[in-house]
Amino acid sequence: MASVYCWDGKQFFKVVIFAAVYKKVKSLLKEGEWYVARLSRVEDKETLNRLDSFKLDSADKLITIEDYIKRKNIKQEEYV
Repeated sequence: MASVYCWDGKQFFKVVIFAAVYKKVKSLLKEGEWYVARLSRVEDKETLNRLDSFKLDSADKLITIEDYIKRKNIKQEEYV
């Protein structure tokens, strides 16, 4: 299991990556790189404490920023 911190353009928040998914994405993750992720909210209804974090449901929900730019057909001038 891993915890990573992400920036959504407004604030930092914690993302939990559970063991099965982490095994699949750990080769993709590199320090200092940017990624695009489709996240789900962690909901813990059995405790009194509310978890205010997110999780990565599967390995295909995480891609590199370069892959995202290519998939969306964004031109370099648009994001520089």
